[in-house]
Amino acid sequence: MRRLSRLALATSLAFAASSSAFAYTPETGIYWNPEEPGTGLLIEVQDNFVFLFGFLFEPDGSPTFVTAQGFLEDSALRFASTDDASDGSSLNTFQGGQCLGCDFTGQPQIFAGSEGPVTIEWDPQDETRATVTWGGRTTSIERFQFYLARPTDQEPVSITKMLGEWSTTIDFSQNPQNMGGRFDGDVLVIDQKDAVTAPAGFTFEGCRPADSLVGFCSDAAFDSDELAGTFDEETGRHLMLVNNGSPNASGTDSCLLYDVRVGTNDFAGGLDGDLDGSNDGGVTSYACGAANVMELEAYPVRGFRTASRSFVEDGTGPSKALGMVSPRQFPASAVRANATQLTVAEAGERDRRTAKVRELELQLRTR
Repeated sequence: MRRLSRLALATSLAFAASSSAFAYTPETGIYWNPEEPGTGLLIEVQDNFVFLFGFLFEPDGSPTFVTAQGFLEDSALRFASTDDASDGSSLNTFQGGQCLGCDFTGQPQIFAGSEGPVTIEWDPQDETRATVTWGGRTTSIERFQFYLARPTDQEPVSITKMLGEWSTTIDFSQNPQNMGGRFDGDVLVIDQKDAVTAPAGFTFEGCRPADSLVGFCSDAAFDSDELAGTFDEETGRHLMLVNNGSPNASGTDSCLLYDVRVGTNDFAGGLDGDLDGSNDGGVTSYACGAANVMELEAYPVRGFRTASRSFVEDGTGPSKALGMVSPRQFPASAVRANATQLTVAEAGERDRRTAKVRELELQLRTR
């Protein structure tokens, strides 16, 4: 019976993959509409369950709060109240609770569903943005960023939020050269941002560190495993290029290109599984300077922040490693099979993205 259950699960997952489904989790945090400051919505996501806490005002200006809770729908892209106002999924109000510093006298009175239904629909390309419909009105909301940008920063938050250490898992299972190593890992430290706008726009820089414990870029890591990146406003994704420090037989360096959607503390790319980086990004391993980089397979990748900006900029810890870093070998990306003929617009977009990669390669060579 257990084998049959696993087979049924595998079949359903395979169907989901063929339907372009991908892993998605809305970010937990405080959301607001920057065009309408003064109110907000705290969203807590645990598994496929969500709890909402809205801080608002009554028509007379007195403060109030509402809550709602329930299960996410549509692959975690949506939450909506049910038709049962008593189940907690509609907006609840409260009265008679404990005051600040007062003795506890019992739970407040709950008015279940008294403020009507609520619906939240997240942006499938950005798990920090959504639209909320409540009180008969729909508005855009986004996660409030308290400290991803500093008051002295000249760069946009799309650049400053990349500062820190990131650990990644790359899925090479569809690469015939993986030699049994279906998954690979990487550690990236991003510790510099460039206020001077380069041809590719604002950029950031870093390295693959000597090990996963240091959290800093040594001179050797900068020399052999340097990193450069930027934000592509047209796709809404970040491009990061890492020199693997491992020349091939012809003496050409190997490059690893990350094309990912970045949240507050995580990023992902290529989760649609079609190996076409123009759709959902991914990781491409190629010989630096390859003209057909955008025609190569892009493999699924997930990454998570494992150290903060403050740590990589100001932290103290183990001494930086000395000596050369061992070259990192990744299986080379193959040319995508069954690639369709590109339209003029698609070819133009391929060339635009290739030009951005060339700019990042140039940045690595001129460090």
